[in-house]
Parts: sequence; C-alpha cells; structure tokens
Amino acid sequence: MERAGPRAAGPLRLLGALDARSAPGVARVLAEHPVGEVELDLRGLTLLSAAGVRTLAQAVVSGRERGLAVTLVVAPGSVAARVLRVADPRGELPVVRR
Repeated sequence: MERAGPRAAGPLRLLGALDARSAPGVARVLAEHPVGEVELDLRGLTLLSAAGVRTLAQAVVSGRERGLAVTLVVAPGSVAARVLRVADPRGELPVVRR
C-alpha cells in the first residue's frame, strides 16, 4: 500500500493482491486513519479476493460509524471493477470509476 501524500491527505493506493494475507494490514491502516475522508485507489490491484471485498465493505461501514468516508476508486474494466460489480450488484459500496 502506498500513500500519495502526507499521512492524513491523499489517496491510499493498493498494489498487487488484496486477499486474506494482505487484508488485515489494510484494515489496520484504515482503522487508524483520522476521521474525514479517504480514497482507496484500487487501480493497482491485480487480485481482489473475497477476503479483500469483505475488508473493503467492513472499512466502508465501520468508517461511516466513526466519521470516516471511504471511497473506492477503480479503473473501468479493471480486476477490482469487475469483482466489485459481481460482489456488490446493488451498488451499495461507494465506487468511483476513473
């Protein structure tokens, strides 16, 4: 995971796989993130597993409960976009396509 700016600013860029192995680290970073807004840039993902989707969904819900608005950024047609379309058919997750 990379941060595009200072700790409390800029998107968090996820690279490679978001799976059972990497999901706890992502969850920990998001749990420690200050309130406000954060973009999770998923355009660098090459794999998004069920554990990864679950982590993203939990981050959105728990973030909302504590005052952190989480937005998921995907590239149209990317791995993350395709997985989230199947995993979230009603579009309840805050996904932005860029």
